[in-house]
Amino acid sequence: MTQLTNLKDYILANYPEYNKGFANVSKPDGTEIVIDENMNYAGIADNLGNYFYIRSLKEKSYKPFSRGCRVLSYEVTTKCRLVSIFHQKQDEAHLQNIINAISYMGHVVDKSDGERTKVFFDETGTRNMNDNLKNLSLLSIDFTVTELVSAKNCKPPICEC
Repeated sequence: MTQLTNLKDYILANYPEYNKGFANVSKPDGTEIVIDENMNYAGIADNLGNYFYIRSLKEKSYKPFSRGCRVLSYEVTTKCRLVSIFHQKQDEAHLQNIINAISYMGHVVDKSDGERTKVFFDETGTRNMNDNLKNLSLLSIDFTVTELVSAKNCKPPICEC
């Protein structure tokens, strides 16, 4: 999603405490591993500095906009998550900065979670953190991306729009 890449770029440009960010990462079905578009590991680790990743939660909803019986467009909302991995203790100001960045880019924050073991479990499927990971500060923020998508009203088999 272009919106996730734009959000990543905005955060990296405006929040120098992050040295790296990943957008459009995914957790392939049946796994608990977070990978980037090049199939490289992008999940929670202690060797990447202060970084974050953003992924779609693959939950979309559609609201049609119509004139008469014709649907002209849809408002598509996609649930997404930003996970921040920090070597220093995060505080309320840091959370507010991320919420501000998400909001500035036109998205709506739904919830946040700063409880390290819960965020780790939600992202990895395990509660077994090694000693290096126990010193990390983890923050998870769920948000909604909304976009307007036009509908093509076609008559099969020949499209007459």
